Amino acid sequence: MNPVSKLEQLAAWQQEAKQGEARKRLDALFDDGSFVELDAFGGAGVVTGYGMVNQALVYAYAQEPAAEGGALTAVNARKVRRLYELAAKTGAPLVAVLDSKGAAIGEGAEMLTAYSDLLLGANNLSGVVPQIAWVAGTCAGAFAMLAAGCDVVVMEKEGEFFLNPPFNTAQTEDKQEAGTADFAAKAGLVSLVAEDQAQAAELVKQLLGYLPQNNLSLPPVYEGKPVADAAAAQKVMEDCPGGDLKSLINALADGNTALELYGAYGENSAVALALMGGMPVGLAAACGELHTSDCNKLTRFMQLCDAYSLPVITLLDTPGFTVTSCPGLVKAASRLANTYAEATTVKMTLLAGQAIGAAYLALASRNAGADLVYAWPTAVISALPVQTAVEFTLHNRLRQVDDPAAVRAQLAEEYKDTVASPMEAAKAGLLDGILAPADTRNTLIHGLEALADKRMNRLSKKHSNTVL
Repeated sequence: MNPVSKLEQLAAWQQEAKQGEARKRLDALFDDGSFVELDAFGGAGVVTGYGMVNQALVYAYAQEPAAEGGALTAVNARKVRRLYELAAKTGAPLVAVLDSKGAAIGEGAEMLTAYSDLLLGANNLSGVVPQIAWVAGTCAGAFAMLAAGCDVVVMEKEGEFFLNPPFNTAQTEDKQEAGTADFAAKAGLVSLVAEDQAQAAELVKQLLGYLPQNNLSLPPVYEGKPVADAAAAQKVMEDCPGGDLKSLINALADGNTALELYGAYGENSAVALALMGGMPVGLAAACGELHTSDCNKLTRFMQLCDAYSLPVITLLDTPGFTVTSCPGLVKAASRLANTYAEATTVKMTLLAGQAIGAAYLALASRNAGADLVYAWPTAVISALPVQTAVEFTLHNRLRQVDDPAAVRAQLAEEYKDTVASPMEAAKAGLLDGILAPADTRNTLIHGLEALADKRMNRLSKKHSNTVL
């Protein structure tokens, strides 16, 4: 065959390869014409390569469902593992587009080595470069473990996500939902659910736009924008406390930049990546009694932000942890407090309502490592719930009145205005300032600018021994 024919054959093969589902997904992710495929002739079950996303280098691999259901082979595993090595060498993010029925059973025990190599590669990159899992189809078994270990998981609505087949593991009433995107979102397994491939690609791009290239790089900085609706934002702030802190996140963020994660998990908390003054930040809100799911959600989010030096602003309006006999909440609360205390990224707090007891200590206090702590004039800052504090401190007085309920309510208001007021907390050195809602956004942005060069070292150790 002459050289011209060989070139024509190569061109035909390349054109055919671009028709696969894996390549289409990668083309949707990368900037136009920037994707470069690696190891193109080795292993049809996965496409690997690199390119530019938002004009920044990103590595990615996508499983090809048309090639034996995207089954993992030893050759495919070597291709992917090489991609992990390149991402580590160059300090660039990695995106895994997952759609596979499992392993090529015919290759036998060799597949155990293949899977373990991939899990090791992903683990070694954790906290070094951002890893995003895009669940485009079926994500099962070891790949479900790999995806869950990524920094963020984006799942298409029609995808499947499970460790063991749902028909083997689910209770009868859960069989219809187990393994679905809704099920995974409610369980906190996935961060975002996309309607289709196009939206999934856009969400991955948006996520990468908030994150630095690696743990040693600074997050990107953009031109600051005003809030999307200044009047609505002002009303949200005026309605707090008792308002919706999830809406407060949007009121503080640059216009239309807040991207909420884990929206279906943890009803009394909200977390979002956003821009404030053009700077990427993590916004975490606790807005009600905190349950185990809320603690897990806030913990996971702080770990993500701390790993890549994204500042975290915590918005607090909580009476504390919910009353329950479940020991899981104690463990989750301990992990949350440990994660906040260990984090060395910039940490700022806004006490927008109630800041009570252990939840305040874990999330908001200077002793938990907060760099700046602000409060609104209406905040209530107390070691105990107000009613409980009144009962403890003024019990004898309540016994002597004819209408204890009315007096108790009056004393509770007095307690809020005196002992539990922001002014008393400021006098005690617990606050850096008391803000009018209208001044809040600008003050927080100035704080981010002032703390941008924060450096902090911890005592040398392998890791904390947190409760499981």
